[in-house]
Amino acid sequence: MLYWYQKEYASGELYQALWDVAVIFQTGLFETAFTKIRKLEADSDVLGLMLHQLSWLVISHPHECNLSIKQGSFVLKERVVGRDEIYCLCRKTSSGWLFEVGGSGDFDFATSLGWQKLSNEHPLANTVGTIGPSQHLNSV
Repeated sequence: MLYWYQKEYASGELYQALWDVAVIFQTGLFETAFTKIRKLEADSDVLGLMLHQLSWLVISHPHECNLSIKQGSFVLKERVVGRDEIYCLCRKTSSGWLFEVGGSGDFDFATSLGWQKLSNEHPLANTVGTIGPSQHLNSV
């Protein structure tokens, strides 16, 4: 079973958001990367340092992990011993930062940090895609 939590942070609160995610996960790359950065004034500086640390750790990590970076967002997926997979999504919004965390471990104490529990399903669990030729045949 997967558990998903979400919280939005205002601009200027990125360091606090990353701290909360490190506390929620308690182990793994995210916590290791976070311990290498210091509180800076600008969110862009904090984000740059965090992504630099995560990139280095993903490349050198012996376990399966994946870091995807796109304009305005990043996703970290990591297989942690004893917890299967954990996920962290960070997306820039007009007012700050939206974070979603999830995984097979129940991070229920995230609610004590103000996070909202979304569901027990992966956000893409009900997505259906059709691949193949069109079902409409032309009659001759």
